Amino acid sequence: MKIEMHVHTGEGSFCGKVPARDVVRQYAGAGFDAIVLTNHYGAMIVEGFEHEAIGKWESFGESPKERSERYRLAYELARAEAKSCGLKVFYGMELTLTEGVEDYLLYGIEEDFVLNYPDIYRMTLAKVADICRREGIVLIQAHPCRDGYPGFSRECRLQPAEYLDGVELNQSPDHGNNNEKVLDWIKEHPEKLVTAGSDYHKPHYLGCGWIETRRDIEDVHGLAECLKTRQYDCYSKAAGRLTSYLDA
Repeated sequence: MKIEMHVHTGEGSFCGKVPARDVVRQYAGAGFDAIVLTNHYGAMIVEGFEHEAIGKWESFGESPKERSERYRLAYELARAEAKSCGLKVFYGMELTLTEGVEDYLLYGIEEDFVLNYPDIYRMTLAKVADICRREGIVLIQAHPCRDGYPGFSRECRLQPAEYLDGVELNQSPDHGNNNEKVLDWIKEHPEKLVTAGSDYHKPHYLGCGWIETRRDIEDVHGLAECLKTRQYDCYSKAAGRLTSYLDA
């Protein structure tokens, strides 16, 4: 299966510029079998903000139920659209913790994850790692060496390997991903997983990076297990099959 692992939509991420239904149609038309919806979950998204360079974003609410329903909205819209075009939509998350600017992709989460952990973005990475291991969730650091945004955030830094299941080779065309640094880290930590994704926000991000699994995936648990057992390959639109532990 050809799976896009990193997708944002306008309903769930202030940086996402395309509605969920349109994202589904675009990926189905591009020949993908599935996408993982990884909208942002962090203080800015959940609690709302107003920024001169970005605008205003309304909060997800105070209660766990409100936050859960608001976060799931884009997923439900995408899944409804996917029924008509044969694309599978898997539930996921890009989590940003208050302790830093780094982001983490969570694969294998259930639809009640936000309901159960509405304030997870205020936890430490060590605590999040404990939760993920307990619940069988794969924890991947997203774009771990990405450049910062002047006046908004500093550059991302690789976090301690003990807390991570792996790292992402982000293929977004508009970010300074510094993947050569990520590859150096991968060589130092061959036991860790590697994923690839487009970090889709706008139409021209479509299909810049993905994975191809060696068996069909039916649900988020199957996806997490496929990652853990390394039954997949990473690809880039620009470079083809990516160098990783899979080449060892």
